[in-house]
Amino acid sequence: MNKSISATEKKTHWQRCADRWPSAGVARTEISKFTGGALTAKHCANLDALGLGIPGRIKCGSKVIYPMETLVPWLEARTKTIERRANRAGNRNEGEG
Repeated sequence: MNKSISATEKKTHWQRCADRWPSAGVARTEISKFTGGALTAKHCANLDALGLGIPGRIKCGSKVIYPMETLVPWLEARTKTIERRANRAGNRNEGEG
């Protein structure tokens, strides 16, 4: 049986976030909203100052904007899926009664 995967299922979490975002870039002040609180504007500013930030940033007036085409791959490169841990014997809730 050939089970095909839809294009939506192939997309990463960050690609799906980008699809729902209303513009082609994210202002540094909005990065926390875009990432669900995973990053803050201050953390991004610090990374930018160290040369470790999101590449291709644009400055418009006093605002820094991260284009989606560089933001999404940057986030994906730094994201790791946490695997579910196996239930170990001796958990404090087991056997209590």
